[in-house]
Formats: sequence, structure tokens, C-alpha cells
Amino acid sequence: MAGMFRIGLLLACLPSLAAAQAPGPDAPVVLLRDPSGKPVAEARGRVFARALGSLPALAGFAITPDDRFDFALPDQQRLDGTSDANGRLRFATEDETPPNGCAVSGMVWTASGLGALLFDLQPGRAQRVDLSPMAALSTATGTERLSVIARATAADGRTVSLPSLRGTTVRLPAGNYELWVHDEHEGWLWERRTLLSGQTVTVSFLGEGRRVKRSSAAAIVHPLDRPDVLLFRGKELETTLRGAAASALYCARLGAMVHGPAEFPPAAPDGTGAWPSAQGAPPLLWLHPVPEGETPVSQTTFVVQRLAEGSWRTLAASEVHGTRSAPQPPSQWFELPRPAPGDTWLLFVAEGCAPQACPWQGQSDRFPFELERGRPLHVLAKDEAGLPIVDLAVDYTPDGMDAAAVTGFSDARGTARLGPVLGPGTLRVVDARFANQTIHLDAIPLDGARITVAAGAALRGIAKWPDGSPARGVVVSLRDPRGELRPAQRAVATGDDGAFTFPGLREQRALVLFATTQRNGHTWSARLDRAVAGADGEIELVLRDEDPEFTAPNGR
Repeated sequence: MAGMFRIGLLLACLPSLAAAQAPGPDAPVVLLRDPSGKPVAEARGRVFARALGSLPALAGFAITPDDRFDFALPDQQRLDGTSDANGRLRFATEDETPPNGCAVSGMVWTASGLGALLFDLQPGRAQRVDLSPMAALSTATGTERLSVIARATAADGRTVSLPSLRGTTVRLPAGNYELWVHDEHEGWLWERRTLLSGQTVTVSFLGEGRRVKRSSAAAIVHPLDRPDVLLFRGKELETTLRGAAASALYCARLGAMVHGPAEFPPAAPDGTGAWPSAQGAPPLLWLHPVPEGETPVSQTTFVVQRLAEGSWRTLAASEVHGTRSAPQPPSQWFELPRPAPGDTWLLFVAEGCAPQACPWQGQSDRFPFELERGRPLHVLAKDEAGLPIVDLAVDYTPDGMDAAAVTGFSDARGTARLGPVLGPGTLRVVDARFANQTIHLDAIPLDGARITVAAGAALRGIAKWPDGSPARGVVVSLRDPRGELRPAQRAVATGDDGAFTFPGLREQRALVLFATTQRNGHTWSARLDRAVAGADGEIELVLRDEDPEFTAPNGR
């Protein structure tokens, strides 16, 4: 388990070299008001700031739980705060410093049960937040102590993972949630719920559960894409999965191997069926000889696989092993599994160094990487009027090292710091608000990469019901069938007049629009296969009932 802590610390340190070169942005601030509009004092808040640079190839990789059964993700920094008498709440780290990242997301709450979710709160400017009564989750008896790990999704698709909440009654702000609920005697539930303000929800563990067992107390198991949810607490080997949790997909890490995603097998009466199963001895990859007198740094080699849709999956993670005296001179090595079929890569991460990657064919006679400090890359982004752009999404990929791509967001001054990287490579603007942009860098500029970001073309439309009335609050999604748009899929919520806008598109590009919502217990949807960006006028998207009720002739 100690090794897991070291990996988490190593990944968290990746952007530190860039962060040390310039002051961080201002602390995020919210102005809290109760339902009557009065300032709210003594409200508490907890948010997580996105880090300056992170590796998409390791997104969703489980790092390390802390002593309170929470997860520490490498690309997040926790900030807390308490509001003053004027309702002003300033978020800062434990040592009262502003975040090293940019936008923050999380929640605020009061002892009296008021609360609100925060999505992408920007530093440098105060934002008013109106609190409302939170929903309450409890069991029928109200005596079971629950642990609730919630991920909320905004109407436009943005998400925020909240810290683990505990108690016989757990309160959450109104919103759309994916909930993992744990009781030490009953096991786990997995539910998707829309929680309303002031609503009381009874959590039920009734019904037959599936008893599951992990093969070792050293195995870390979590649901697919939810590394913040630990399936087993401490050294326990068994737990129970109920409802949808019994058929969910899970990932597990045991030693160097990452197993899954797979459905958890049920434990047999004789104790067999534990997962994951240990595999044979992996091959050794030798590191270059250790130079005499050089202090070793923390190093981890990951095996990652690129999936068809462009996302990544971690297959293995191995820390460097100590120094061997034979063969001479002294060397270090990694233990890794044999390469899996598909687009498989090695990703090498070392403290204070630039990440490196290469396709992996299973060579074990020579380690393909050396420690490379690289050069810190920071991007200075302005719009066409010369003003800095806040929270701009950019990424950088060194030539031939796709798995070592780094992504980041600009701070309140329009500067995105991606940490140490190797050149040459390609810098891209991948923000849904602006036109995509690609810039090849022959070398990493010492004074930063300065870019001017264009607004691009826009696609505007109105969502309506069949009677012509506006469809308010409906989520409309846009997708590029050619797969050239970054991000490839975007979502916005319609306004009170049913209007929606997608900026940052390429002129005259045909795109796919679709919308789905629930109304009166029925599913309503609309789809348009050739919506053209930059066209004059507004697109009309009419939602139709997908669950019509048919009646027999003559009303029978």
C-alpha cells in the first residue's frame, strides 16, 4: 500500500515545476444567499481545483485512499472555506494559499440544511450562489450509518465528484446524481437519482445481494470510471453488492496489474471466486545503469491502451525497484506484464521530469526511456480583442508520444501551465467555446507559447414541443460524425425561450444534433443529422414523444 501513496504523490507533483515559476491565481469566492436573499454566515464549502496539467492517458486510474476512506485523485487539489457575516466564502488550501489550478467544483452547505452545487467556479471574481433546502438520504429506520459517494451532473454535461459523506442522514443539494451508497452491514447500492430541494429519500438495502470477495487485502477495487469509490474498506476481503451494483463493471489493481473492466464474480460457498486472480511472473524491464553518486527519483511506468473512441485504459502500473549490484554497473528495473493486443503503450512518469511514451512491443532487454527534465510549457491565451481567456482547455502532445499528452486549463490571467514536456510537439486548443486550433512547436519557448483564440462559427437553434411552445431546460447534444471536432461531443441546456447556441465550430461543417428529455413519464427526443455551423437563421428542433399511448378504434 505504501507504493500506492508514492505513485499518488508522484503524479500530483507533475505540474510543480511550472507552478513554482509564477504566482497562482486569486482564490475563488462565492457570495452566499438564503432563499429570502439574505447573506448566509458560517456556511461551509469544499471544492476541488483542476490541476495545471494532467495526463489524459491516466484519467480514471485509481491512486490511493486516505485514512478516511476517501480517494486522492492526482489531478485535483482540495480547498475549503467558511462564509463570513456578509455571506462571503473564500476557498483556500490548508495553508491559506489560493489553488494552483483554475476552475473549482464542489458544494456549499449549512448546519441548518441549506446547500448548493458549484460547477467550474472561476477564480478572480465573486459569484453569487443562492442556497436552497437540500435533499435528505436515510434508511427506513434512520439508524444505519451510511457512506454516500456522489457524482453530480449539470444540465450541460459538466460533472463534479463530491467527497464521501457519512451519517444516519446524508444531505445533498438538489441535482442529478450517480450515487454509490455503503452500509457496513448491508454492502453497496448503485443508483442514479434526481434529488429535489427539500426531498426526503429512503435508501433501501432490501432484496438479495451478491456476496463478492477480493483475492487480497492489497487489491484496490473500484467501479469503472469511478476511482473515487473504494469497494472494500481497510483490510476487509468481502462485501455485498445489491441492485445495479451487482452487475456493474469494476477495475482492480493487484501488484503491477490492473484487471478489468469486468463484472465481479460471486463468491462461492467454499470461498473461491475471489477477484482479481494473481497472474504469472511478469517480465523484467531493465533501466539504464544508475550513474554513480546520482540520487534516484520516484519513477513509475504505466502500460496504457488506447480504445477505439480515443480514450485510454490503464493496464498496469509499476514503480521502479531498488538498485541491483549485478549485472554491473548497478541498475534499476520495473516489473510489467506482457503487452496486451491492441494499441498498447508504455508511459514513463518521473518526479520533476517530462512524461514520455512509446508503443510497446514487449521488449525486455533495454528500457526505452532515460530521465529527461524537459522544459516547462506555459501557454498565454488571449481572445481576438487581446483580453486573457479564463479556463481555456489546451493540450500538448510530444511528437510520437501520444500517450504522454498533457492537458490543462488557463488561470484567471489566461495562462495555462502544463508542466515539463519534451519538444517538438503539437499544441492544441480543445475548448468547446472557441475554434479548434493546432500549433506545431519545434521547441518549447522559454517565454511561453502565445496564442490568439478565435471565436469560430456558431450553430444556433430553438427546441420546441409539437405545439410550438419552447422546450425549456432540455439538454441538446452536438456531435461531429467525422470525429475531427475536439471535444467530439458537446452539450448545452436550452434557455427559457428554448434557445441554444454551440460556438467554436468550423464554418459550413455538417454536424449531428440530438436531444432527449423526460416529460410526464415519457421519453421525448429529437434528432437532426445535417445541422450546418455558420448558417443564417436558427435551427428548429422539435421533440416528439417516443412512448406514445395508443388507443383502440372507437376509444376501446
